[in-house]
Order: sequence, then structure tokens, then C-alpha cells
Amino acid sequence: MEKMHPTLTLHGLRSTFRDWRGDVDESDDELAELSLNHAGGDRTRRAYRRGRALERRRALMERWAIFCETELKSNVTVLTGRAAQTRD
Repeated sequence: MEKMHPTLTLHGLRSTFRDWRGDVDESDDELAELSLNHAGGDRTRRAYRRGRALERRRALMERWAIFCETELKSNVTVLTGRAAQTRD
């Protein structure tokens, strides 16, 4: 990623995914956390949550890919220069 887009960071991409999921997509928060490989819930909940929701995550990632590949809309602000470097 660094070679393709040196001003972007992996953390920024993951953060953008969470914002998109919360603002645009209607999937649940647990699915987003699983997609980011975050351990969600308390210790007991994690002990009983053994499934990985692969098919649901696949559908979510397909929607995310479509969003990422879609031409920027007028309500999206693209940061450049110093603003982009300090944004993350």
C-alpha cells in the first residue's frame, strides 16, 4: 500500500471502513469487528463466539469494494498535502 499510495496508512483505511460501515452500510457492529479481526465483547462472549461469519463478511467486503471503486461523490473531501499527513 505504501508504494501505491504513500500518503495513506493502513490505520486510516481501517478507520474509513468503520466510518463507512457506521454511516452507509446496515451491517451490525459485530460483523464489522470480525471483519477487522478485532476481538469483540467480554471474555465470556468471546469464548462462545467461535464462528467467523465468513459468508456475511464476504458480502460486507463486496459492498465495501464497490464503495471503494465508485467515483468520488461531491460530499467527499479529499485531503492533500499537509492536511492529509496530519489527518490520521
